[in-house]
Parts: sequence; C-alpha cells; structure tokens
Amino acid sequence: MRLFFIALVGILLSGCTCSSKYKTQNVLIMSEKNSDSSQHGNNKSTRLVTNSLVNQLNTAGFNVYDETVVTLDDFNMNFDSYNRRDLIEIARNIQSVDIDYLVLLNIDEVIKQSPYTQHVSSEVYATTLALDSGKVLNTSQITSRKIPAPTSCLSNCINEKVRDSLKGISGELAYKIINALPQEQCAVKSKNTPILATNNFSIVFDGFNGNEYSLIEDHLMQLSEFKGLRLVESSLTNTEIMYSYAKNKSHLMRAIRAGLTRMNLPNQIRFFSDRIVVTKISLRNSHSEVGVLKNINDW
Repeated sequence: MRLFFIALVGILLSGCTCSSKYKTQNVLIMSEKNSDSSQHGNNKSTRLVTNSLVNQLNTAGFNVYDETVVTLDDFNMNFDSYNRRDLIEIARNIQSVDIDYLVLLNIDEVIKQSPYTQHVSSEVYATTLALDSGKVLNTSQITSRKIPAPTSCLSNCINEKVRDSLKGISGELAYKIINALPQEQCAVKSKNTPILATNNFSIVFDGFNGNEYSLIEDHLMQLSEFKGLRLVESSLTNTEIMYSYAKNKSHLMRAIRAGLTRMNLPNQIRFFSDRIVVTKISLRNSHSEVGVLKNINDW
C-alpha cells in the first residue's frame, strides 16, 4: 500500500513539472531605423504603435516591455544610431529582466504627390527574434491606409498625417507577432474538455473615423473569445477586418453592440451572407428640425 501511494504521488508530481518549465515569456519591443524615411523611436507615431502592441501582447498573456526597460540599466544612448546587431546585444545585456524574444519595429513614411494633392501612408515592418539564438521567427510588413493632405503640408503636418495613417494597424501586427511566438504547451486541453471551434468573420465598420475605430479595435481584442484580427482594407471612415472568434455570429454581434454602446457610438449592426456590417448612426438635432418646420408654416 505504501509503495502504491509513493508511486501515485510521483505520477502527480510529474504532471506538475510543466508549470515551472514553461514560464510566461518576456518580450521586448524596440524601434529600428533602417532608412532616412524611417520614423524616430521616440516620436508620437512610433509610440502610438508600440504602446498599442504592448497592450495587446499583454492581453495575450506575455510580459511585454518597451525601450524604457533599457534605460533602467543606465543606458544613455540614441537607439536610432544603432544597427540590428547592436540592438540585439543591448537586449541581451539588460540586467533587470531576462528577455526571451525581441520585436524590432521599423516605420517608414510614404508620400505620393500629385499636382494638387498628396497622399501620406506608412510601411510598418516588424521582425520577431528568439533572443538567445538570434533566430528570426517572423518578418511582417503592413501598409497603412492613405491619408490625403494638401501640397502645403510639410514637416509637423506630415508627422500628424503619418500618425493618423497608423491608427488601427496594430491589431493585424499584434496578430502576426503572437502567431510567431511559441504558445504555452501546458495549456493543452484534456480529452474530455470540449474544444471550441474558431469562426472567421468579415466585419465592416462604416462611418467610424480613425480614433473611433482604434477604440473599437481595443474592445475587440479584449473579448474573452477573441482568437485573431487581420486588417483587410481601411480608408478615412471605412474599415474592413477579418476577425476570428470562438462563438457564433449572434454572440459576436451582441458583444460589438455592447461595446459601442459603452463608447456612446450609436450604430446599426446587420448580417449579410458573407459579412457583418456595423454602420455609425448620426443622430439629428430634434430641436433644429422643429424650428425648420415652424419656419415652413410661416412662409
């Protein structure tokens, strides 16, 4: 009986060793400047994308750090002047935390001019590496939406347009980075646990500007049944995404409606044969309409 008990304890302990072996992974995001058109690491456009990536990867279960963790070790340097090899060595020599994976982010501004106007967009490159080996796990390139600007738009104005073009792009970028990182092997479900199927939905957000869509995207990424998001097409007030969700369309539509209601964004949600369309509703001022009717009666 005693030998049986010892054997049973041994089996139970062997099943618990997984949690110590597979710890939560530490990911560092750093900016990389590859050309003269690349955005500096400390400007608002780069910070917009970096901060959003930090939030979304944290939500996915990773410990995520940005270049601030480097300054904690008294590094006082201009990261824009370093090449990729230097950045990898800097990440390896951080003392305050052991980094497992490094994401190098590069954002290039793209300006296409015509006689009367110009269009500003961005090319975003993200390289994910295993820090110990230096092995490249994934390289992603995403083109942002085009923002029109007058030909007189220069310098600070261009920077503002670049930042506008980047709104809403981090969801697709985070999706690609997360898929490149190894998943927690201890999270394998038992045979008796039902596995939820993942459904892919095409969702169109019509009438929402860049700021509003950024809020909507954050809401979608935080849903408990969220599985993935990919940007398909984007313009000033129209965004189409592919969204992966672990429940049916009715559950997803209720979740979208609840989130937009909390954001005070009046909307109408409709389902067609191949997509969900979320349309922003512009509420008219009822007082002004009454005034117009009274004026008509006075004619």
